[in-house]
Amino acid sequence: MRAYGLDSRLRKLEVGAAVHEPSGFKIRSLVDLVKWAELGDDIPPDLSECDDDLLRLIYESTKDYEEGGGPKTW
Repeated sequence: MRAYGLDSRLRKLEVGAAVHEPSGFKIRSLVDLVKWAELGDDIPPDLSECDDDLLRLIYESTKDYEEGGGPKTW
């Protein structure tokens, strides 16, 4: 009876971890972002461990595309 309870809890933890863990290429730095861009569109980006400053930079640089304004020119 006790082993069944442990197995059951372990399965629930594994399922929960699989559901909550993002899948894709982890982007933690600008170097990771460049590597991900070279891989193509097949692999989704995982920004769960990305630095806040880098997230802001990504957001600001892609905002014009989302609004339909085309690429930002510097």
